Amino acid sequence: MLFIIAFTTQLKSAEIFEPWTSHNQKMVSDRLASLKLPMQFEVNEDLLSRIQNYTILGRNETEAMLGRSAMYHAIFDAQLQKEGLPEILRYLPVIESGMNAGISSSAGAAGLWQLMPQTARNYGLTVNPLLDERMDVYKSTNAAIKMLSALYDQFGDWGLVLIAYNSGPAKVLSAVKQAGTKEYSKLSKYLPRETQVYIPAFVAAAYVSKFYAQHNLIPKFPVLSKEGFRSVRVHNQMSFDQISKATNLSVGTISKLNPSFKQYQIPRSELGHLIILPAEGISQLRQLWSDGSENKKDLFQTTYVISKDETLESIATLFKVKVDDLKRWNNLQNDELVINQELQLFLSKKSLINKV
Repeated sequence: MLFIIAFTTQLKSAEIFEPWTSHNQKMVSDRLASLKLPMQFEVNEDLLSRIQNYTILGRNETEAMLGRSAMYHAIFDAQLQKEGLPEILRYLPVIESGMNAGISSSAGAAGLWQLMPQTARNYGLTVNPLLDERMDVYKSTNAAIKMLSALYDQFGDWGLVLIAYNSGPAKVLSAVKQAGTKEYSKLSKYLPRETQVYIPAFVAAAYVSKFYAQHNLIPKFPVLSKEGFRSVRVHNQMSFDQISKATNLSVGTISKLNPSFKQYQIPRSELGHLIILPAEGISQLRQLWSDGSENKKDLFQTTYVISKDETLESIATLFKVKVDDLKRWNNLQNDELVINQELQLFLSKKSLINKV
């Protein structure tokens, strides 16, 4: 899916490039060169027009997209680094979904990365009337990045990878055969129209995501984002109504943050489902789960939020606890952790005093 931004006419003071001059075209070219994009592209009328759409005509929508992006970039970056892929691919969901995790297309694609049902299933995601993991931020990102990695193994060129992501490998192979070359400028005319504009759309998205401040664009962060969002793993069946009562969050807010659960209910899972809530909501939900078994006089209860590259072993070493205890305190069935996941810890008060 190629996400088309809706236009508005409200303008603010900014670098308004209309009409384009040689001076501001060079400014854009220099900025794009600094991004070191790993694909061929031309700074032509089509690309400049798309940048104008983001920075002038669609300013309100762009600011909302930038605000939503802040929720997800750390998750994207961790997975991209894990697979050894360029960080710049973090901007692909801008053109796919406008950074809206709950969006679906008329063609049947869904989620931030706009995966089709069968493609999602091929990468291990569940898609059914109860659960659509294409809208799960963590699982869909993992699937999309594995798909991008597989496409790079096939084509060895990031420009071809992007257009294959949009139109499918078969159409790219057909275009390469008809053109007799893998050079994008020569094979693009053999591609569907939407795919022909995919590279300029991606470059424009990368540009505005990186240089929005130079155009006086101010990200509009989602309500509740000031306290930060956290993830926690849920194993037992739980309704959004139960979560709402425990956290004082509306069912609508919970659903917006967790659109993969189609019936406002989290199914039981041995491995657990990650849910996203504001930090305070996670704390309140833990109180609902607490059975007091670790609530002893010599223990101090606290939480810890996972950062990039951390493991259960590194956290256990940091706090001088056992990995088995970390897993028991958080009802973890395996060693898998994700960025922004919140863990519950029960630490010795004596050890904390000694550290101070």
